[in-house]
Amino acid sequence: GGSFGIFNPFAGIYAKTGESSFVNFSANYNSTHGDYPYVLKNGSQPDTMLKRENADLRALNLALGFETRFSDSSILRVKSWFYSAERGLPGAVIYYNPWSVQRMDNRDLFSNIQYSRTSGKTQLLSNFTFTDGYLRYRDPAYLNQAGGLDNRYHQQEYYLSQAVSYSLTRVFSLGVAADAMLNTMKTVLYDHVDPLRFTGLGSLSLRAETRHTETAITLLGSLIKESKGDGGEATTRSVL
Repeated sequence: GGSFGIFNPFAGIYAKTGESSFVNFSANYNSTHGDYPYVLKNGSQPDTMLKRENADLRALNLALGFETRFSDSSILRVKSWFYSAERGLPGAVIYYNPWSVQRMDNRDLFSNIQYSRTSGKTQLLSNFTFTDGYLRYRDPAYLNQAGGLDNRYHQQEYYLSQAVSYSLTRVFSLGVAADAMLNTMKTVLYDHVDPLRFTGLGSLSLRAETRHTETAITLLGSLIKESKGDGGEATTRSVL
């Protein structure tokens, strides 16, 4: 705890769930009034002592992790975190007026699953990630026909990755990887326009590693397909 209404508790637990596995969970909360004092100087006029307004914050952060090792030396890792916040946005002080009503809300979710395995000369790595982000910005005092601003954005991403490495000799190794990403966004600003993007990446690499040197040759292919989500024609680009 601290001045200006600061309150920031934290709690976490880390525990073994088996001979080769463990789980961890933590929670962090942060809040403040943000009403700290400051001195307003305005030329030859007397100094004025004011307090910052609309600078409050309430935020919650949760994190969860799990890891286990199997008998074949492979490893599975799972981690997730969630963040939620509501805050005021203090504006500039103009002509002794510190009034501000702008607000911003965030809600973010992240989850990842990773699997890795080494078997002889072969190494395998798999990843799947999901992210979800929501942002809301409000300004009731904005001068427009709608009587203020209420902008909302919602973005999501699905990400899948697979990589394999194989040792040809003690010096040379070959790697192959493929990634696929799907991104979406929805907003209230434009009617029936919800952008959609698909990205595909494929790479082939040859690596030579000695005691003193390391050399790599990589070939990367990219495919990007985008659409506005309004039924119009999609745009496709490819690069090698």
